[in-house]
Amino acid sequence: MRHDRLALRQNRRVRVVAPACAVALLITGLGFIEAPPAAAIECIENCIADPPPPAAPSSECGAACIPAGRPTITITGVVQTVRGVPLANAAVYWTYGSVVTNSNGAYSLLVWSDGPVTLIANHSLAAWKSTTVPDPGAIGAQVQNFSLYYLLNVTVSPDAFKTTQFETQTLTYSVYSTAPTGGSRALVRRSDGTHFQLQRDLTYVDPEGWSRWTATRDVYVGTPEGRYTFRGCVVEEFVSGHCEPDTPNLLSQVKTEAYAVDYTPPSISAANPAAFGAIPHGSSPTIHWTDLAAGSGFGSNPQDFSITVDGGSTQVETFIGNAPRTQVQVTVTSSVAPGIHSATFTAVDRAGNSAIKTWPFTVVEVVADPATATLQEQVAPVNPAETTVTFATPTVATTTFRETIKQGPGSATALHLARSRLETPL
Repeated sequence: MRHDRLALRQNRRVRVVAPACAVALLITGLGFIEAPPAAAIECIENCIADPPPPAAPSSECGAACIPAGRPTITITGVVQTVRGVPLANAAVYWTYGSVVTNSNGAYSLLVWSDGPVTLIANHSLAAWKSTTVPDPGAIGAQVQNFSLYYLLNVTVSPDAFKTTQFETQTLTYSVYSTAPTGGSRALVRRSDGTHFQLQRDLTYVDPEGWSRWTATRDVYVGTPEGRYTFRGCVVEEFVSGHCEPDTPNLLSQVKTEAYAVDYTPPSISAANPAAFGAIPHGSSPTIHWTDLAAGSGFGSNPQDFSITVDGGSTQVETFIGNAPRTQVQVTVTSSVAPGIHSATFTAVDRAGNSAIKTWPFTVVEVVADPATATLQEQVAPVNPAETTVTFATPTVATTTFRETIKQGPGSATALHLARSRLETPL
């Protein structure tokens, strides 16, 4: 299990560079922590007192950073889990400052404002939560408590596949959470509204406090192609609970994932050159693959894509991009000589569907007088499969070559004229 970690940088002096912004939180923790939405802020080491915007009126900055004439109000409260467990070292933010809770989960935050104040609480084992406090300057001291859901992530493996004529596909669902394992249970809610319970994986050990629950379910032959979503969550064990946000007895976040049942091979959405097309010598043949039918998309392995020219190995450069990876570009980087060639393009999507396309194309080159061009003999298959067409072309040497430009209103057309003699009779 991979845990992506967000960098921690405790900066108590912040200068807002976007006036109407929330606070960007970078909190140390496991890979399932999400930073709350935020406009940009600039973390600086010095207390900047010159507005706009005002700097953080924190204890480190001192009274010099509080704008003149603005009243200061203290907001206090407790940060705890939805089970009522106090969270020490939780961060509580507002636009211009932050504090950390003590061992009892309590905090005291100095603010100033002429209007509502947005507070955000976060912890390495719990999901962030925001709340808006009415104008503290008009109301006076405030008490604002936070109850945070435990963190959660949900996965399924495989997440893209195709069922065969005789076999079902077994899926393994996994729920990872920081919720306590005692008195709780992990659930998955399928797209049809039904729930099933997962079993605790006692072999999974994580030093950061995460636990894992798993379950398997079969997808049967004939399941229609498409994307199937599901939700994962952790709820209280001995009471009713569902994977719906903000429902009673919910202990964790609710996360949604999906798997794809895909029977459709990838297709070519664009190609340069197209079948029987031509490109100038020195250009790079390029293919764009698309996999949109069921949304399974492509994997990140460049070996899933290849181009061979005239049956030989060819060096290619593959641009796959980020998930969901429904578009892939493959470009030939090897030099392709002038002449008629046969190219074969291969692609495999994440469900294992493969596509192979073959077509001839021509690489053309125009050189100064005297000019020669050699076209290589190629054999191209056509329908029916047992039939082939052979392209056989003699070597041609030009005795005269002339190029003129015919210019018209808003356009220019190149005219090529060559007198040629056949060195090899047809």
